[in-house]
Amino acid sequence: MADRGKQNSTGVSKKAQKKRTAERRKHIFAIIGMVIGVLIFLSIVGYSFYDEAILDKLSFTDIFRLPFNESVKALTSGINNWLGLFGAFAGNFFINSTVGFISILFPLLIIFWCWVFFRAAESRKLLTLTNYLFLFSLLFSATFGIINLVIIDLPKEWSGIVGAYLADIFVKLLGRVGAPIVVVTAFFITIVLAIDLD
Repeated sequence: MADRGKQNSTGVSKKAQKKRTAERRKHIFAIIGMVIGVLIFLSIVGYSFYDEAILDKLSFTDIFRLPFNESVKALTSGINNWLGLFGAFAGNFFINSTVGFISILFPLLIIFWCWVFFRAAESRKLLTLTNYLFLFSLLFSATFGIINLVIIDLPKEWSGIVGAYLADIFVKLLGRVGAPIVVVTAFFITIVLAIDLD
């Protein structure tokens, strides 16, 4: 009987230990995710369009060649991004290859999701907010893409490649008058719905 009791307590303690290990792993992944989110956020905030000319002469693999290659070192010495070569590549990707300056929302969402994961909190409201923010970022970039096409020449960083593409489609489909009306209306409806979230 005593042996059986010992086996039961050993089994319970092993389960508790496995649960603690899984919790620790979950916390470590969440912290790593939050750090990645902060780094991406700083890369976007520290973006400089002057870095683009330097990045045209480099590839992403040059990040790993940097300590050993003198020509890469010489090129990267002119980078203005707060996080150096990595930040320049990350900022350039998020701003120019996605939805422009509004891509600043993406690392914030990464941080919020990792915090929810860390705290094991309810994620339904954050999921709804995430959907609204993705829609908001698309409409924001499309709005500035349309402004660039129809009203005034703006730097490409305001719309990114996604906003420029959406703007082109909307203008061809709805014309130079209809496209701004539809997109700006959808943009403000999204803001109103997001503000009214319980």
